[in-house]
Amino acid sequence: MKKSKESYRFRLEHIIDAIKNIELISKDLSRDEFVSDLTTSSAVCYQFLIIGEAISSLPTEITDKYKYSWYKPRSFRNFLAHEYFGVDLIMVFDTIHKDLPEFRKLITRMISDMQL
Repeated sequence: MKKSKESYRFRLEHIIDAIKNIELISKDLSRDEFVSDLTTSSAVCYQFLIIGEAISSLPTEITDKYKYSWYKPRSFRNFLAHEYFGVDLIMVFDTIHKDLPEFRKLITRMISDMQL
């Protein structure tokens, strides 16, 4: 069964929701506070799992329209899921602050493009 454009938009909206959750959960935390708070860091990592899983469900016919290294969030998801014992929470914190804002803009643009 071929998936519809609607179902792909739904996945993109899951990504936006996960990004919003990450922003809410980690809001106003310093790097040290984030790293030392197991509940917060675990919740954020779970949201990154959702992002990676949702991206994995998008076909290349959609992702190829946008210049982005799509393998990175998928690989990050796999790392979090399978190498959880080696997760560097400083790297997770840095990803939130360095990569997530631009990624959010991209996903928002993709959703907007699908509504045209």
